[in-house]
Amino acid sequence: MLIKAEQKYTRFSPRKVRLVADTMRGLSIEHAVEQLSLVDQKSSMVLMKVLRQAVANATNNLGLSVQDLEIDQILIGTGPRFRRFRAVSRGRGHEIKKPTCHVKIVLKTKGADAPVKLTKKAKKAEPKKVSQNMALPVQESAKPVVAVSKIDRNMGQKATQSTARRITNRTTSK
Repeated sequence: MLIKAEQKYTRFSPRKVRLVADTMRGLSIEHAVEQLSLVDQKSSMVLMKVLRQAVANATNNLGLSVQDLEIDQILIGTGPRFRRFRAVSRGRGHEIKKPTCHVKIVLKTKGADAPVKLTKKAKKAEPKKVSQNMALPVQESAKPVVAVSKIDRNMGQKATQSTARRITNRTTSK
């Protein structure tokens, strides 16, 4: 089962986001969050937000646990470029292009043959399965599993690590 999350028109260059995305391809969710918390680039926060969004989609809508998920695809597409100009001498203007990108993360369950446990919301949206003789509908039991706290903790750790780095750089450089 594939779970998708997408953020469009992000004001980062696609090349800079791809550099960070390449470090987390093919990792499990926990390892990807750890990797993103160690990368010291602004685009890692964008990828972290989209990853959290995909995990939330899986846990809230489908009742999957974080341990059952892994990253299938990370797609970084180019978006439109905003065109601005900078005034220069003799009444002229030089063009400035501000790139944007689209970030899409697709998660999949680790065992493709493993049965998926659905929440009440997902059961309502999905049509009921009918048995072989088409007489009685078959119902599956579901227990929602929510475990996103590790991702939230790592988001806070990244902010404190980067501020601590800045403070130490200021004091040691003088």
